[in-house]
Amino acid sequence: MTSLGSRGPRGRHPNSSAPVSERSDPLLQFAGADDEPVAGRWLLLSLAGFGLLAVVGGVVMVAGGSPVSPDRGLGVIAAILAMTSLAATVAYLAVFASLHVLPTGFSPVRHAVSDYAVGRYAPLFRAGLYVSSVAVLLLAFALIRGVGSPPLASRDVVYLLLIPVARIGMTLFPTSLEGERLTRSAVVHYLCAIAAFTLTYLVISEMTVNLRNLDPASWLDNPLRWTAWAVAPELVLVMVTMLRPLRRIFGVFERLFLLTTNIWFLLVAMVVIDVVG
Repeated sequence: MTSLGSRGPRGRHPNSSAPVSERSDPLLQFAGADDEPVAGRWLLLSLAGFGLLAVVGGVVMVAGGSPVSPDRGLGVIAAILAMTSLAATVAYLAVFASLHVLPTGFSPVRHAVSDYAVGRYAPLFRAGLYVSSVAVLLLAFALIRGVGSPPLASRDVVYLLLIPVARIGMTLFPTSLEGERLTRSAVVHYLCAIAAFTLTYLVISEMTVNLRNLDPASWLDNPLRWTAWAVAPELVLVMVTMLRPLRRIFGVFERLFLLTTNIWFLLVAMVVIDVVG
């Protein structure tokens, strides 16, 4: 996941001597109006198209109803999906951590995570975000096959399926750094980021109770409860620190929210494995 805000250095990227305004506008890229390789544009569009088709398929499955099934074949598929989702989330967290060790020029206290999409480490940032999106998509299908609706609410599963769509939108439309004019790309990025954060909060706040009821005696019960409790105040702090007087510490609370929500995704993957095992 990436960020709601853009709080980078004014006008220039720390690792670049060129003004940020010289970066390619994705709206022009997709129109073929700049120097972005055609193959790169088509790759991004193909990934986005594949993700959208997968989401549509998931929504159709949810609409058709997918209750818990005693079919062992479905349980094996759900377990494989959940384990792959878990591995992908761990991979994303590794990328996330590496961006805070590499010399990106950004401060984890002040700058938004989206700012990593600008500069020499932008490909690593985008790769991590795509891996994370795949992880959430696989988790949604694991829940559909391994748990079903009911007991899960159909709308919560749909919310989960829509998170990767919002994240892909953030990779296609980079943000603007502080001090630059607000581009059309940045506006789309902000809308996608707001959608992703909102959908993530709704999924965690509404789905956790039903997941805990699957096996109240499980060791996963308390971690699920703690992470679900933490996301609400963390999201409030993210929104509050977007205001100019507190913007210098925005990065801290955004990263805390992202870490907590990804831990929740890991726990849910373990729940699916435990339920179908």
